[in-house]
Amino acid sequence: MSFKHRIKHRKILRDNMQGLTKPVFQRLSHQAGVKSLSALMYEVLRGVTKIHLEMVLKASITYMEHDRRKTLSLNDVLYGIEETGSKVAFSNAMTKAAKICKQ
Repeated sequence: MSFKHRIKHRKILRDNMQGLTKPVFQRLSHQAGVKSLSALMYEVLRGVTKIHLEMVLKASITYMEHDRRKTLSLNDVLYGIEETGSKVAFSNAMTKAAKICKQ
């Protein structure tokens, strides 16, 4: 039996930020009270979202590694959101987490 058959197939990761489409940003901006966005704003918003997500994940993984765990928990992410300083996102995340935990 050759080693060729034992190689596992791995999924190639692509740029997942392209999944944040124009309608996604339109829904979010309409909830915030913005009437319209220019065409260049979508790429800018993707970049800002990616940077913010990287900061939150870095802080969350730091909490997870400090506890010597291999599984990222909801509390790790909430502490990561709190550490990055986005209080609005933290309060929204806490209310959603409380609803999920009650179910």
